[in-house]
Amino acid sequence: MTDGQDTGALEGAVAAKERLLADFDAVEADRRAALAALGHGPDRAGMAECLRRLEDPGYDDAAARHAPVAARWQRLLALVARLRDTNERNGLIVSLRSRRVREALNVLRTGRPDALTYGPTPAGAPARRALGRA
Repeated sequence: MTDGQDTGALEGAVAAKERLLADFDAVEADRRAALAALGHGPDRAGMAECLRRLEDPGYDDAAARHAPVAARWQRLLALVARLRDTNERNGLIVSLRSRRVREALNVLRTGRPDALTYGPTPAGAPARRALGRA
């Protein structure tokens, strides 16, 4: 794959992720509105109370078996947790690779991996006089 293809694939993945997040936000807003209409708070406790009232008076997050809506809710919670963990792991990978790229640029520029590459006076750069000053 060429760099252009890699960039295109990354841009496509980012656009798809943004669309999915917008869809998720819309569904979450609908869930919160439905809970409010039924007299429950928007948080996890409100959802649990709603499930107890409408589907299973004995509902508990930790129960081994759930009624159909509660089972879907539990699958959704597990999926969201997995996505959060994956997102955090990806962020860590990006951060580590970004640091390595900065270090490589520093080595190329200054010969040292810890030197600043960018800034008003990068490490290793000769001091400069302002124009027109002696």
